[in-house]
Amino acid sequence: FYIYIIFIFAVFLTSGSARQVAAQVVKDSTSEKMLKEIKAIYKPFQGKDTFIVSYTGNELKNISIITVEVGSAISILADVAAGREVDLTPEIMRKLLEFNSRADYIKVGISDIGSIRVQCEQNLVTMNSNFFKEVLDQVASGVDEIAMILRPVKKKTVAPVK
Repeated sequence: FYIYIIFIFAVFLTSGSARQVAAQVVKDSTSEKMLKEIKAIYKPFQGKDTFIVSYTGNELKNISIITVEVGSAISILADVAAGREVDLTPEIMRKLLEFNSRADYIKVGISDIGSIRVQCEQNLVTMNSNFFKEVLDQVASGVDEIAMILRPVKKKTVAPVK
């Protein structure tokens, strides 16, 4: 009788654990659920709950926005130019600061490796799909505007001779 009870208990625990593991494997992150709801063009990126969302701009034809979900927070960012690609002047720096004063949820800055970046951090608890789309659109629009501001100081690249 005791062996029968232990067997039933073991089956119950194992099947419950298996269901939990299966549910965790197929469960989408909050950001991925919203990306699907807004029908965004995206693909997984390095790490769990990290995605690249594709946009097309006027100044930059291919804009890659990275979303990183950690706990209840999400960071949304896109690099506009590497530091080695631009010669920043005081006038351009002033225009970047003016951009920050006009922007709602997004900010432009210089990353730890010198890239000019547009980014936004938000709380996922208060975010819905419509707001998520609005923030993604603002980041993409900001990237395009910053690329236009940086155009005069973008270094000319010399094509290799063949």
